Amino acid sequence: MFKRTLIASAAALAIVGVMAAAPAFAQIKIGVAGPMTGSNATFGVQLKAGAEQAVADINAKGGVLGKQLVLEIGDDACDPKQAVSVANKFAADKVVFVAGHFCSSSSIPASKVYTEEGILQITPASTNPKFTDEGAWNTFPRLRS
Repeated sequence: MFKRTLIASAAALAIVGVMAAAPAFAQIKIGVAGPMTGSNATFGVQLKAGAEQAVADINAKGGVLGKQLVLEIGDDACDPKQAVSVANKFAADKVVFVAGHFCSSSSIPASKVYTEEGILQITPASTNPKFTDEGAWNTFPRLRS
């Protein structure tokens, strides 16, 4: 009887130790940024809906490398100053990848923050050559067919 109690207690302690050492829920934070408000909000709503669906689909299949994606939404209203604020918030929130910004006037200044903070950025719509002409390692325009 004593031996079984001792083994059960040791097993319980081992399980508690493993659970305490393991992260409760591994996550990867990603962001989508664009004009969620303002005159281009129609595009922002589409960006958000597409990103939410992509994250849901990826997470339903097990996530990325066994980690679930968490989506952060940034509203820049296609305003350069708001875009920099969004970029700084994403950096503070430890976002590692951003799909955005929609307008070149937002993508370009936000890209400076992302470069400094080590955040990968791809834009779904920005077409100003200045966005990639500066040669930052982390900025990618939409792919053209």
